[in-house]
Amino acid sequence: NLITLLCTGLVLPLLRIFLALAVSSCVSGTKLGKLTASLYSLGKWLLVLGATLFSGVLSVQTILNTHMDAAASKTAKLIASSAIPIVGGTLGDAIGAIQSSVEVVRSGAGAFGMLAALCIFAPSMAEAALWAAACTMGQTAGDICGAPGVSALLGACTSVVKMVLAVQASLCVVCLTCAGVVLFTKGG
Repeated sequence: NLITLLCTGLVLPLLRIFLALAVSSCVSGTKLGKLTASLYSLGKWLLVLGATLFSGVLSVQTILNTHMDAAASKTAKLIASSAIPIVGGTLGDAIGAIQSSVEVVRSGAGAFGMLAALCIFAPSMAEAALWAAACTMGQTAGDICGAPGVSALLGACTSVVKMVLAVQASLCVVCLTCAGVVLFTKGG
């Protein structure tokens, strides 16, 4: 939830402020380039910080959960094989077979879940990429035609759209990673 809160609570509002300052700078002629560049840089660093923290926390949780699940599995097999006299060893082996069957089912369901997540994010990411391309072409046309105000405005729009695309990609990766951890963590 950290990266989602960071994106919606800080990065996207910073992008709105950045765009508003860039538009007012282009329209009024006021020099706000350093301020807008600082806001954009802060937004990028917040996004990178959120993704880094998410990766670190997820890695530690995954390692701990994997070891705990392995210990729980071995304990269940040991209890089954020692507590039940004649068929205990067989039941201990059956627990392993059941766990393997559950992993096969989860991997199939997980693949479709991840595909669904990609289908959810792909249209908006493609739209953002098309907007970035259109703004970049407009910026280039402004440079060619000698319209520095229009070029600067479209350059700011390109920066905002690229950051929105980065936020969408980050959230997509978080969604896919969480689905993968939930579905593919061994033994859970």
